[in-house]
Amino acid sequence: MKKFIPLLYCILLAMPHLWAQSTDEKCGYKLQHDNALARNPNFDKEVAAYKASLAKNAGIALKTSVAHTVYVPVVFHVVLNSTQITDLGGASGIIEHANSQIQVLNEDYNRGNADSTKIPSAFKPLYASVNIKFALAGIDPNGHPTNGIELVMTSQSSYDITSAHPALNAKLTDSGGASSWDYTRYVNVWVIAPSPSGTIGLTCPPSYCIGSSPTFYLSEMGVIISYHTFGRKLHPGDFFLTDQALGRTLTHEMGHYFELLHPWDSSETIQDTPPQCSYIYGCPSFPHTDACSPVYPGIQYMNFLEYTNDSCMQMFSHDQDSVMYATVSPGGESYNLTLHPELLSVPGNAVTTSSAYPNFSIYPNPAKDIIEIAFDSAPTDLQNILVLNMMGQVVKQIHTFPQSKSVISIDLSGISKGIYFVQCQFATSKDTRKIVLQ
Repeated sequence: MKKFIPLLYCILLAMPHLWAQSTDEKCGYKLQHDNALARNPNFDKEVAAYKASLAKNAGIALKTSVAHTVYVPVVFHVVLNSTQITDLGGASGIIEHANSQIQVLNEDYNRGNADSTKIPSAFKPLYASVNIKFALAGIDPNGHPTNGIELVMTSQSSYDITSAHPALNAKLTDSGGASSWDYTRYVNVWVIAPSPSGTIGLTCPPSYCIGSSPTFYLSEMGVIISYHTFGRKLHPGDFFLTDQALGRTLTHEMGHYFELLHPWDSSETIQDTPPQCSYIYGCPSFPHTDACSPVYPGIQYMNFLEYTNDSCMQMFSHDQDSVMYATVSPGGESYNLTLHPELLSVPGNAVTTSSAYPNFSIYPNPAKDIIEIAFDSAPTDLQNILVLNMMGQVVKQIHTFPQSKSVISIDLSGISKGIYFVQCQFATSKDTRKIVLQ
């Protein structure tokens, strides 16, 4: 018995370490990186050389001098079996989750998340707006209208993300999945059932797929998330993971797409997130310290690149903001994503060119309450003015206006902030313009 007690004591001491080894990492970024490094010993050097070749300093300078919001189109490739599609509420439920996911991204990347009040005062000055906004694609690569969602029913129950090319079958139409859309114009997001199930997100960023000898295919570029974490949990019956029910798995993974590392791996590039020895699960109490940040204020566990629960993530830091914004600035690897506003058009409302109506402009844009539509001359054949949301739904319609005037004012004070489209319908044609309400 006396020999048994010391043995039991040693086992108890070892249990936390054993548990740590068996716990799955919720993000597959390290898994993918280590796999790539094993196949290509020069992987890290090649990625670093590629990043160094980009004109990122110009992007950072632009961000610090001009708070200019950029917009990028997103397509969701939903590759699930019939049971999993039912878990999300069918096709209509998937549309709901897609819209809620875009809303979450726009809140989290633009200081719009209501739970920012939970950020401790010690870290609140570092709370940043990235000035990147996301919208579902309205036009597909072939120029056809789309709702930004590609739904593919598969017979597979899950896709392996531990292989050399994670879940590749889900990313290829020829293999029963959904091939990526033009990576220079869209951010591709695959919603699948990953295996092992403990990993709920994985990103192949541009730096892994572009360069002189990339380790991953261009067709892999984009984000994978578990369907259990797709957008917000909207209904009691939604089959969602309890701790990841606020849509922040994609917030986290999109950070990787724009070249962020985890806080415990990014001490060389990110100076305003305190050092930490490893990832943090759950929902710690403030201040939370470890051997790498042993004193107040401790670890910035509420960072979106952490492993904490969705309800305990609330912020990006300013240095993270600069890294991400640089990728979508002139010279950045994802700058092209910001150059195609036509892809955000409302389905079926493509711009029609015609000499039957005068040219016009809309200002201010972005706007707050009132917009002015200014025509080159009085629009005598103007019949309707519609304001539509991103889903193509009419939120305001005007039939009567003084057609003898070349400037028409429209009050939008009762409409929520976001991206909208103003469509002027003439006797024989129509023209649609995008506006932003702030």
